[in-house]
This record gives sequence, C-alpha cells and structure tokens, in this order.
Amino acid sequence: FTGETEYSTNAHDDFVDTVCVGMTTKKLLIGITGAFDNKIIVWDLRNHTQLKILGPGGEETVDGQNIERVGHTGHIHEIRLSPTGGWFASCSGDRSIKLWDTETFKLLFTLREPFGVNCIDISTDENFILSGSRGVVRIWDLTTRKEVMTKYAHEDKVDTVAFAPDSRTFASSSGPSVHVYNRQNDNKGKSKYKLMHQLQNPSGKNISDLRFVNDGKSIQALAKYDTALCWDLSDKAGELTNEAAVAAQKLVYLNIEDNIHVRPRNPTETGFTAEGPIRVAALGPIKSNGERTGIVIEGHKPHIITES
Repeated sequence: FTGETEYSTNAHDDFVDTVCVGMTTKKLLIGITGAFDNKIIVWDLRNHTQLKILGPGGEETVDGQNIERVGHTGHIHEIRLSPTGGWFASCSGDRSIKLWDTETFKLLFTLREPFGVNCIDISTDENFILSGSRGVVRIWDLTTRKEVMTKYAHEDKVDTVAFAPDSRTFASSSGPSVHVYNRQNDNKGKSKYKLMHQLQNPSGKNISDLRFVNDGKSIQALAKYDTALCWDLSDKAGELTNEAAVAAQKLVYLNIEDNIHVRPRNPTETGFTAEGPIRVAALGPIKSNGERTGIVIEGHKPHIITES
C-alpha cells in the first residue's frame, strides 16, 4: 500500500475491527472507527481531528449519580454509513444495532437482537438494515423498527452480509460459503426469501467482505490473504469468473464515489503494509487532483493518510 501518513494517534484502547469513510449530508468527509474497547470514534478527515467519541456504554457514576451511557457495552464489529450520509449504524457483541445522527452524533434508536451482531448492511433506499449473527440473518424495517425477516442461513456464525442495489436480494457469508437470497411473492401475494445461489470459495478460505456489483448481477468477495473473487449471478450455477474478478487492492479500495467499507478479519489477513500489518482500511472520494484521504488501522492506531 502506498500512501503518506498525515496524522496518527493511539485513539483506541484495543484492536479496531471496523472502519468506514464517506461524505455526510453537509459534505463533511468523515471516517468512523469501531474497536474492541467498545468505543466509536468519528473523525474529520480533512482537519485530522476527532469529532466525537461515542461510548463505551453502561452505567457511570458522575457527581454521585448513576448515568446510563448510550454507547455499546460490547466489541464494535461493524459500522456502515447510510447512502445519503445522514446517519450511520453500528453493531456489537452486546446484541444491539444502534443508529446515530452524523450531524449531532446523538443516538437515534437501538435495535435489540437475541445474539451478538457480527455484521450489518444498509439498503440503498435506507429503509432496511440487514444483520448477521449466530447463523441467522435478519432484516429490520427502520420505519417500524421491527424485524421483518428471520432466515436461518448458515450453521455457523455469519461473517458478512450485503444488500443488492434493488434491496430485494441479499447475500451472506459464513466461512468460505456465500448464500444469495431473493425476495419473491407466492400465489397469495405473501413475500418470502428464496435461496437462489450457494457459492463456495474454491480455496476454502473464509470470506471477509461482500459487495454486489454490475447492478446486482455479480457479487464480489474478499477472502483471506487478499484473494479476490467474483461470481456471475446471471448464471444459475453462480459461475466464478476470472474475467470479472478484480485485483484484491481494487476490491478493497473500490467505489471511489460512494461510501466504502472493508473489514479483513485479522491483522495478518491483508498483505498491505504501512509501518506494520494493516487491520482495516478505507478511502474517501477521489479529489480533482487525483488524491483521496482515508484511514488505515495498525492494531489500535488509526493513520489518516493521503493516497495519490
């Protein structure tokens, strides 16, 4: 990885497990990091400053009074910025998903699950959140704040989930396997999600990130040691295509206009290096001069960098 470090700090007290970069509705370029210290930190990437520290949650005694903090009480596993940048969602091992306003950084509301939540995604229309936990994938309606689908998709924990652009199709992964579901109506007009594809990484390596591309007709996956895969979903068998596959570096830093996100599982699962192993990385939009700003994480140390 090539990039010039502009600012770094030991902001977190434990390993960072997730980072995302994107523009807010007020065109502020922010980075958001979540870590095993139960904290979320929002960064102003242009000014290299911390905008807000959210958490950790739990009770705290202030001036003799017990105050309930609204942050997470467990490890932060994933953060996603909404497509319009008005809010972001975080999930945690504390069995919750929290939605936060990107202007005030206030908690909007909390969704509760029976198990720790490993991964989330936000639908393009911002009406739904997809979550994965202990073998279960759920869809939450953000208007009613109710669970509208529960799918026992895998035997083991769900590692990553992704909505397709149409919000009718989603994918989930567990270990090296990827399942793709599509919402269909039965003869009574009732919606249900049907398993369309069961895909497998031929190397047997665990999938760490998923995204739909080509208007939802293909799905890309990032596996251990930066193996990049791409399946053609127009083929009923879900053909694995070398022609459509992208280099791992392009997959990690894909999507130069939209909000991006990546979360390799362990520090050794990525070949990119700055001063040491990079755990997670994300870059913002390309500027007119060809540069873009982002964050790379070494252990629990965030580096705000510029890549040209």
